[in-house]
Parts: sequence; structure tokens; C-alpha cells
Amino acid sequence: MHTFAKGNKVHILNSTMSGTFRIEGRATIIRPVKDVDEQYLVDFGDGFGPVERFVDPSAQDDPAGLIARLNDRAA
Repeated sequence: MHTFAKGNKVHILNSTMSGTFRIEGRATIIRPVKDVDEQYLVDFGDGFGPVERFVDPSAQDDPAGLIARLNDRAA
């Protein structure tokens, strides 16, 4: 299933190797990745070209709040 469509602006969350979650940035959806739920080709607009990322629909309204909750649980 894909929640987002081409051109949507989304917040991308990521985690460090130590397990700390962070906001990677805001990106534009280029296209969904076929057969992988909520995986998209996105562009951060940084000149490095599109990359594949998982986009968490629950992170879109309050990404900082979700990051805080995720990091609190990991502590």
C-alpha cells in the first residue's frame, strides 16, 4: 500500500546505527517503489539525486513528537 503520490512533500525519519531516531529531512515523492509498502523514490532537493526511503504516514503531522516518543522508548 502507498499513502503518498508523486509530488507530495513528506518528512523522512531515519535512525543512526546506535538506534537513535532523527528527522532526516523533508523530501518530494518521485514515485512509489513497486511491491514495497510505503517505500518511495524521493528527492531531498540537495543535488544528490533521488534515493529510496520508507515514509511513515504517522510521522507527517508531528515528526518531532514521534521522534521524541521513539527515542524515549529506546532509552
